[in-house]
Amino acid sequence: MVPRALGTIAIALVALSMLMNASTARSQAQPSEQTPRIGARVDRSHQDARRAGTHANAEGACLSKTESDSLNRGSNQRLASQYAAFMKVLKPLRTLDGFSRAFDNGGRFWSLWSDAGDGVITKGELAKGGASLAAGRTAVLHFELLRGCLSVADAKEALASLDKKATARWKKHEPVRCSSADALAQRKGTAVIVECEPVRAEDREGEGLTLVIMIPAGKVMVPVVVPVTRRYRLWRLSGRAGSAGTTLLAVSPKGLDLSGRRLAIGAIVEESHSKPAKGESKRRYLVGVAACPI
Repeated sequence: MVPRALGTIAIALVALSMLMNASTARSQAQPSEQTPRIGARVDRSHQDARRAGTHANAEGACLSKTESDSLNRGSNQRLASQYAAFMKVLKPLRTLDGFSRAFDNGGRFWSLWSDAGDGVITKGELAKGGASLAAGRTAVLHFELLRGCLSVADAKEALASLDKKATARWKKHEPVRCSSADALAQRKGTAVIVECEPVRAEDREGEGLTLVIMIPAGKVMVPVVVPVTRRYRLWRLSGRAGSAGTTLLAVSPKGLDLSGRRLAIGAIVEESHSKPAKGESKRRYLVGVAACPI
């Protein structure tokens, strides 16, 4: 473990030195139209995602021309961050060995005290296995969705392999397992796991559901309320179209097809930002994080 830690520290120092040298060279260069700006990194990420088709669907691109221009200018980094976490359909892990390989993974290069295959899952390994930089809600949702594919005995052993700090993160972010009809009764921001067969919903079923995005206005970012359907495709998890109590799932990218199969869906409870009518409460919906075939 010690040689690995020393090697990792050496690599980090070399990388830091290279970054400092590059920063010095940029500061000495004369500014020009060809000089990369702060937003260049965001632009490349956005272009890579578009090449992968994650921003496209049958009707066309999810971004409006104005928003695309903003991203291409590199001025709207906060808007770009909203597209960083797309919902994923995970491959089920049916054996404990497969689950261990996914989560007892050694973590990322900065996880100095994590070793792959040692039988202990640290919070750094939990984050990496959960496709996240930190062991938060997203990572724990991935962990629980895949742990749910195991037998009862293997699922208990998988949970017991978390170390003290990873267990604390799991307890803090443990998702609520409930029916799709009861999911919206949970507190806003709660992670939930529901089992159902999603049905494609019409955009009109999401009328009144809104979210807040940040757009550039000169040199500042301002919040703007837009319809949920501008960002997400809606799926119905319970109830009938247009009926009260319908549970809607908002999914990005819009091209992701969830139809025709029963899924365990990990999502976050959100509520509309529009002001409700007098005497009514704000409408709630689910934002999909990941799903796993049952």
